[in-house]
Amino acid sequence: MRWLVVVVGLGMALAQKHQVLIGTGGVGGVYFYYGTAVAEILNKAGVVQAQAMQSGGSIENLMLLRDRTDPARGVYYCGTVLPDAALMAYQGEPSLYAAVAPARDTTLENAVRSRGGKVPYHEGAVRYFRERGVWR
Repeated sequence: MRWLVVVVGLGMALAQKHQVLIGTGGVGGVYFYYGTAVAEILNKAGVVQAQAMQSGGSIENLMLLRDRTDPARGVYYCGTVLPDAALMAYQGEPSLYAAVAPARDTTLENAVRSRGGKVPYHEGAVRYFRERGVWR
C-alpha cells in the first residue's frame, strides 16, 4: 500500500506543469497586454502554466528572473525589458536597482517642478508632427 501512495504521489508531481510568471509593467501599459497574450498562448499550448503579472518594469523583471526563478520547484520568471536594462544585465551591472534608484523617486510633479513648470516635448514627436504639418 505504501508503494502505491509513493507511485501516485510521484505521478502527480511529474504531471504538474512548470509555472512561468511573466513580469510586464503597469496594468494599463502595452507590456501588460503583451505579457497577457504570451501567457494565453503558452497556456493554450498546454506546455506550462503561465501568468502575466504587474511589475515595476524592466529592472524589477530582471531582478525577479535573477532572484526568484526556482527550477527545483518548477517556477520560472521572465519578463519584458527595455534595451538599456538588458544591456546592463548583460554587462553584469553589480546592482541593477542602484543603477536606476534616482528614477524610482521621480514623480511627474518633481519632473515638472525641476524644469520650471514646463516639460519639453520629445524631439522625435516634434519632428513627426512637423512633417505632417500639424506642428508649426
